[in-house]
Amino acid sequence: MTRPLTLFLLLWIVLGLTAQEIVSPKVNDDGTVTFRILAPEAKKVVVEGDCFLRGEDTSLFGNDQGNKPCVRDSNGVWSYTTDFAVEPEVYMYYFKVDGRVVRDTLNPFSTWELTKLKSVLTIGGTAFTDLYLTEHDTLRGRVDSVAFTTAYRNASRRMVVYTPEGYDRTRDSLPVLYLLHGINGNELTWTERGKVTQIIDNLIARGEIRPLIVVMPNCNTGNKLAKDRMHTSLLESMFNYVNHVIPGEFERYFDEVISFTNSHYRIAPDRRDHMLAGLSSGARQAANIARQRGDYFSAVGLFSPVVSAKQYPTMPAAEAPYYWVGIGKQDFFYGSQCKLCRNLDRNGYPNTVCELEGGHTWRSWRFFLVYFLRDTFARP
Repeated sequence: MTRPLTLFLLLWIVLGLTAQEIVSPKVNDDGTVTFRILAPEAKKVVVEGDCFLRGEDTSLFGNDQGNKPCVRDSNGVWSYTTDFAVEPEVYMYYFKVDGRVVRDTLNPFSTWELTKLKSVLTIGGTAFTDLYLTEHDTLRGRVDSVAFTTAYRNASRRMVVYTPEGYDRTRDSLPVLYLLHGINGNELTWTERGKVTQIIDNLIARGEIRPLIVVMPNCNTGNKLAKDRMHTSLLESMFNYVNHVIPGEFERYFDEVISFTNSHYRIAPDRRDHMLAGLSSGARQAANIARQRGDYFSAVGLFSPVVSAKQYPTMPAAEAPYYWVGIGKQDFFYGSQCKLCRNLDRNGYPNTVCELEGGHTWRSWRFFLVYFLRDTFARP
C-alpha cells in the first residue's frame, strides 16, 4: 500500500469515527447524558461540571463542580455517562486530559468563566428550559458587538446589542432594556450563560412580550477587564469589585452608554419604554443608576442584588421607577435583599418581589429574567 493511500485511509477512519460515532454531549432516551472525547494518547481523562451535582448549587458564584472519571474504549474515545437522569437546565462542563483543561470540541457552545473555557449543555423539557433552546421555526434576532469611546477616562468600552428579527426592515422605534452582568462576567455573559437571545426570541414568537432592544455593556471599568476577554482569576474579579464596582465607576459614565444607544438605535422616547436590570453586583450598579436616573427608567430589575442602604432609592415614591426584585431563598445575600424589600414597602415604592427556591446562581437569574420580561414587556 502506498504512503498517500495509507494516510488517506487513516484520515478517513479518524474523520469517520469523529463524524459518525463520537457525539458529545448526548442526551439519552432515559435522560442520562454521555460525554465523549477522542484522546487516544491520554493516560487519564476526567469530566468536570455542575451537571453532576444533584440539587441546587448554592456556592457564591455558582461554580461548584462535580467530577467523574472517563473510560477509554479501543478507539481511544474516553466517555462517561451519568448514573441518573439530568434535570432540564443549562450546565457547564469541561474535560481534564492528563490534568490539562480541555473544552468539548464536539460542542459548539462554550463560555469563559474566570480562567477556564467551558462547554455549555442546555437540556430542555420544561416550560422554562424550552425557552433556552433555539427553536427551528422561531425567527431569530440579531446580536452585534459594538465599541465606543467614553469621555470618562477616554476609554474604549464594549457592548453587545440584541435587536429583534425584522428590526432592519422597519423604521419603528422600540423599547429598550439595559442588562448588566455580575462580578466575573463581561458583555458576552448574558448571551453565553444567560441565554437571553433564545429567551427573547421565543417570548416574542409566542406573543408574550413586545419586540425590544437589549443593551448589554461591559460593566467592568478596570483597564484589564475593560479591554480583554474575561480570562481572569477570582482574585482579579474581587480586586475589580473592590476598586471599581464599589466606588461606582461604571455608573459615572452610564449616561454615555444611553447617549450612544440613542444615537445608533431607534429607541422609543417614552420613559415607560426604558428598563434597566442587572444580576448580583450588576444589580448593585442598576440600583445606583436608578437613584441617579430614576426619571429615565420606568422599571428596574434587581436579580439577587448585592446591596446596602447606600443603594436604596431616595427619590419621592411617586416619581420612582417600578422595582422588581428577584431573590433566591438559599442566596448568601438573602438577608440584605429582604432588608431592601422591606425598605421599598415601608417607603411606598412600587415594587414586586419574586422569591424562588435557589441560590446565587444562573439557574435563578434566568428564571428572574423571564419573569421580569413577562411583567415589564408584556404585550398590551
